[in-house]
Formats: sequence, structure tokens, C-alpha cells
Amino acid sequence: MKIKRMISVLALFAMVIGAPVSGAAEETAADAAAYPLDQLLDINQSDNYAQYRAKHEQAKIYDGTPIQVDADSYIDGVDVEAKDGYLESDRTGAVLSAETGYIEWKFTVPEDALYCLEWDYAPVQGKNAEIRRELSIDGQVPFYEAANLSLSRFWTDDGGVTQDSQGNDVAPPQKEVYSWTTIAARDASGQYESPFFFYLTAGEHVLRLTSTAEPVLLGGFRLTGYEAPLSYADRLAEWT
Repeated sequence: MKIKRMISVLALFAMVIGAPVSGAAEETAADAAAYPLDQLLDINQSDNYAQYRAKHEQAKIYDGTPIQVDADSYIDGVDVEAKDGYLESDRTGAVLSAETGYIEWKFTVPEDALYCLEWDYAPVQGKNAEIRRELSIDGQVPFYEAANLSLSRFWTDDGGVTQDSQGNDVAPPQKEVYSWTTIAARDASGQYESPFFFYLTAGEHVLRLTSTAEPVLLGGFRLTGYEAPLSYADRLAEWT
């Protein structure tokens, strides 16, 4: 992680002075260019998630009623637009977050605890790239991975299996599915098994999502507890 942080800073510096950037650094440099230099340096100084969790290992996991925050209750935003009834749905209170800009919500939690964050969202037509957002709470990115959260797109077959001139099966083309889904904020690389936990003190907080790639339709988010799924052995015992 430290190496990647160093590469991103060096890549941005190379871009500023006009030095060539090539190879594995190109993608990192592109990501770095999305942030002002002072913001990038602040992000690169953040703990990674493992370090963040270690700092709060004594904190309890929230076990109360989920705290719902609707998308249209936002208190500030740039490049956001209300979208009631979008995607041929009766759903109201949705907000379209563009590929640039940000959106902020204010919310209150009842106790000092670790909270999971669940998003209601729907992909919309864009550039077919990954939907990415930077998350900050009370003006700070809580840990390094929160600067690059990913929201998945969904695809389905557009037709059936066909055969080529040699009789080989050819997989059908794919088309994107634009529908509502709910996911917990987690590490897209799969390095951590459980969703991300965010430590919050009792009282009022402000959450900001900053767009870094692609538009997305937001329905809101929930702050919840977390119950780990049963192991295979435990689940098998239930079935037998």
C-alpha cells in the first residue's frame, strides 16, 4: 500500500513537471490527476483500512435499529439532480449524481460505535466504466480505501448461444441492466471479507460522496450493524 501511495504522488509530480509517465504508473497517474495536490497528499497520508480498524478494535459494533438517510435529504451538492420515478419505477426520493461534483448529507447516530454503510443505488448509462466515489466523513477520508469506493454494474445475456461456421458455441453478447440494488461499502479487491466498518461518535455527522468516475442514481444509505454469515460447517449442521 505504501508503494502505491508513493507511486501516485510521484506520478502526479511527473505530470506537473511534464516528465513522461508510462507503464504501470499510467493508471495511477490518471487517478491522481482527479484530485488537487493537497487533497491527494492528504489521502496518501491516511491509514489503510487494517490500520484504521486496529485503532478502533475496542469499539463495539452497532446493534441498534438501522439509521436511514434518504438521498433527497442532502444538504449540499454540485452536479446532482432529483429523479423521482426514474427507471420506470414508482420509487421517489432518488438523486442522480453526475460523473463530477459531490453530494453531502447530515445524519445523527445514537452512540459511539462501528457502523456498516449500505447504499441503495442503480447504475445509469455512462461510459461503461467502473462507478467510483470518494467517501469522507466530517471533512476527512477515514482510511485510504474509502477514497476509491466502487459500485458494481450489472450485465445479462442479450440473446441466446449461437454457433460459428465451425459449429463452436458462441456466448451471447451482453447488455447492461439498469435496476436498483443494495450493497454494503466494502473493499472491491476482496482483501477484507467483511464490509467496511466506520467508527462514529454519538451525535451529528456529515457524509460526502465525491464523484471520481461515472454517474449513478442514489436512493439513500443506511448505517447498520453487521452479523457475520455462518460458516459452511455451521450452515451444513442446520441442514442436516
